[in-house]
Amino acid sequence: MELEIIDNVNKPSHYQGRYGMESIDALRNFMTPEQLKGFFLGNSLKYLLRHQKKNGLEDLK
Repeated sequence: MELEIIDNVNKPSHYQGRYGMESIDALRNFMTPEQLKGFFLGNSLKYLLRHQKKNGLEDLK
């Protein structure tokens, strides 16, 4: 029997599609570097502002 290791920080399964592609890979493919930078900034702020009410330290990682 094989143990499945779950890594919710570096490779969360809820961001992967049916064939293992992560949503960030699709974004990198279709967004300009400037658009991607804005996405990363907004997403970072979202996690910083909600971490205490949601997943705590996991969200900050």
